[in-house]
Amino acid sequence: MDFKRIEDVVNLLKESDWDSINEHDNALEAALTPESIDDILEIITKNTNLPLIYESGCGSGVTTSQICGYLSKKGINNYKLVAHDINESLVKSANNRFSKDKRIIVELRS
Repeated sequence: MDFKRIEDVVNLLKESDWDSINEHDNALEAALTPESIDDILEIITKNTNLPLIYESGCGSGVTTSQICGYLSKKGINNYKLVAHDINESLVKSANNRFSKDKRIIVELRS
């Protein structure tokens, strides 16, 4: 399946018994933990072709690295990841970490 709408992803996750998702005005929020990140990203990348990932509360970019690593392992390189956090020093750290990767945007935002 190649879904084109975020609603299709939400429905897929609901059908997959994924119990930690929320819908917000054409966006999907999934609780990614070290234990769940592979499962949820596999469900999304296997069934969609969505090129934009939005990460709220990125901190210094640990989960951001996990997401990018997962996508890279799957051969997915055409994406844009926008990450943000409210902590200025963590955002600076994440920006330093990803400064050479133009696919990743890290922003200070509450």
